[in-house]
Amino acid sequence: MDRLPRTAYTYEFKTEAVRLVESGQSKAEAARSLGVVEQIEIRQLRVELARIKMERDILGKAMAFFAKGQK
Repeated sequence: MDRLPRTAYTYEFKTEAVRLVESGQSKAEAARSLGVVEQIEIRQLRVELARIKMERDILGKAMAFFAKGQK
């Protein structure tokens, strides 16, 4: 599987994340409230979609190659 590109977070975003955890929220709750979990899932789905599209294209070319040989 392809590696996900690293997201660059702003200083303000990081400060807010630290503030949430220091105020008593768990790391998971802070991540959810900041939307980090959704971003990770979206990135993973995009990588998977790209892989599936590539597989589809390869299969289409293989079908065309073998169909051409049967004529």
